[in-house]
Amino acid sequence: MELSVLQNIRRWHGGIDDQFAAIDNLVSLITDHQPAWTIPAYLLEQLIDSRNRLQAMINHCRTNQASRSDRELQNTLLKSTVGICAVQVKIWARAKYAAGVLTADDVHLLGFLLPGETGGHDRIEATGKRQKRKLKP
Repeated sequence: MELSVLQNIRRWHGGIDDQFAAIDNLVSLITDHQPAWTIPAYLLEQLIDSRNRLQAMINHCRTNQASRSDRELQNTLLKSTVGICAVQVKIWARAKYAAGVLTADDVHLLGFLLPGETGGHDRIEATGKRQKRKLKP
């Protein structure tokens, strides 16, 4: 798997800017490929609305006028939007891949791995070391 694909996938686990970039990329790709990809209208509307509200909150929270509650709202909105993407959109993307509508490259561009793929963290060989266990007294 290409390094750029893995970097795109890892943005979901980065900071606010990385996660927003992943959301923005996903929404842009899905919007650009409509109606061929046929995402449910309610889900697309929810994604666009959440992305736009999140962008406004991020911009606001970078000003001196942002309060603590504004930042908490930003974090909550970010978490819920990432949740929509990581659960609902990922399920949709994998189903479209299984149906032959999306390619593996399309799924990777959206920022997701396919079942069975890894992000490069698998151990290739056993280390031969045993983990020491502490016995409870």
